[in-house]
Amino acid sequence: MAEANLYIDRIDWKRYLPPGLCNRCGQEGCRDLVDRIREGREGELPCELDGALKARLKRVTNLAGQMPPVPMVTVPQSVEPCLVPLNSPSEDSPVLFSANNEFTQAVVMAVLARTTSPFWVVFADTRGDTVDMTIILGDATAESIWKDATRLGLAENSSGTLILPGLWAEFAEPLAGISGRRVEVGPVCIAELPLALASHWRWAD
Repeated sequence: MAEANLYIDRIDWKRYLPPGLCNRCGQEGCRDLVDRIREGREGELPCELDGALKARLKRVTNLAGQMPPVPMVTVPQSVEPCLVPLNSPSEDSPVLFSANNEFTQAVVMAVLARTTSPFWVVFADTRGDTVDMTIILGDATAESIWKDATRLGLAENSSGTLILPGLWAEFAEPLAGISGRRVEVGPVCIAELPLALASHWRWAD
């Protein structure tokens, strides 16, 4: 069976690298530089890389390569909408939103299993569609995901920043207005999350 697109090719590596670094390292693009780091061939480069940055990039490239395979399906694969408290979150811990698709939930939780950082995770009711399919089919709106989050008890447990999947960027402004909270747009690919949330993310190993 064909595999679903997890958007690994949409990871925005350049966003996390010093300006001009990829060219200084003699690479045509930042993807080439990251591939060298992943393969342990960065010693061949005509430039020096910050050790902490190199370690973060290597962890994320490894994570992206270990994402669970997801079959491409033509019908929704629904799981019960839920609010997941991860790693004993507090009232001000960040709130991640995603869709209540079985495979989406598996991928999101596989990535979050690699952190000890606290989060609230809302798997909102999208009729079982994946995040990308909700955009095509219109099965989610800012209003619908906030209504579901409220029904699941988010308001009673959290006042933290709301973080949307990158493909739900169009929901950010209306969601901020409805919720009265700060809203951020996260990455398109969930494997990029440790880079996007570097100040909050603590690796579990």
